[in-house]
Amino acid sequence: MVSDDKITDYFSDQNWQKLKINVFSLYTINRMVEPKLKIRKKPMNTPKVSSRCIKIKPDDHQKLQKLQKLREAQTPLRQKFIDDLKFHHFSPITREKYLDEVLRLAAHYWKPPIALSDEQLRAYFNYLENCCDYSPSTMGITHAALSFFYNCSYPREMPFLRIYRSRKTFSIPEVLSREQVFEILANVHDERYRVCLILMYSCGLRASEAVKVECSDIITHSSLLRVLGKGNKYRNVPISQRVLELMREMWKTHRHPVLIFPAYYIGRRSQNKRCGARNKPISTSTLGICFKSAMKAAGYNGNASLHTLRHSYATHLLESGVPLFTVKSYLGHRNINSTMIYTHCTAKMRQDSTGAIDALTQDF
Repeated sequence: MVSDDKITDYFSDQNWQKLKINVFSLYTINRMVEPKLKIRKKPMNTPKVSSRCIKIKPDDHQKLQKLQKLREAQTPLRQKFIDDLKFHHFSPITREKYLDEVLRLAAHYWKPPIALSDEQLRAYFNYLENCCDYSPSTMGITHAALSFFYNCSYPREMPFLRIYRSRKTFSIPEVLSREQVFEILANVHDERYRVCLILMYSCGLRASEAVKVECSDIITHSSLLRVLGKGNKYRNVPISQRVLELMREMWKTHRHPVLIFPAYYIGRRSQNKRCGARNKPISTSTLGICFKSAMKAAGYNGNASLHTLRHSYATHLLESGVPLFTVKSYLGHRNINSTMIYTHCTAKMRQDSTGAIDALTQDF
């Protein structure tokens, strides 16, 4: 076990001495102080740790974030912030990220956010940018979360939040060729995951959209798929008969009354670890791991992800001559500028522009 001196080092401040450490927090401290310590059983009903908490890099801030995230005590200020996020009708993922950003700020100084000054906020953003080397998109989420907190939940004058601006860098998305897509998906041996990945590519769906497809979303007589996208907005996407056949054959393996891609039951026996169908969709993280394993088996070493299938879908449609505005409606983009980025990825358009440029300069 960890000695009292080591625990006191973690809680040297007076405010920390007042903290009531639950069983799982003490278990976490044991693992942080003595990594080689083996504990066979974990306490029951432990809260889930978000993957974003592990992103703090230097010093002991990662340990402090884990401890802050695992605290079970609810404060009135935190509950008010959660209620404000719900009243603003943010999506569940956005609410989780915004709450995590405020918790990270509190864990960095180990003080409540209402006790921080504008200079401390400035130093915190400087630490994230220069010490942790966070990307502009991540900094944008942090800025948006803290701006909402200090403008709505706890109105307070923070001039730095008006000054700071994160500028996103323009990057061309990575696109797979049709042969690469077919080869990668052929190396997915689990039928449920393979059909889900095929659906993502054939309809240009996001991973979160594909795993939540229900049986009632398929319009068979019109060969359309109703998709619930960002902002709770529905759109209809054409789906091929071949994909419908694959989905029908795969559904017969579990026959879930609602979901097409339900999660597995994890069995204890090594012979049948995955079986049955739970009342929740498969995890996008597990789907991503399966896709990465298939990439490795196919010998592809690029920096592709699940979203690359969506990029490849849009690019291949443009190469086939599908109008840009049609692709925009299929992808569910609000702005045409989000779809125009795929014009930089099409090989056919690059070849046509190269031929036009050669014709302009042939007389020189």
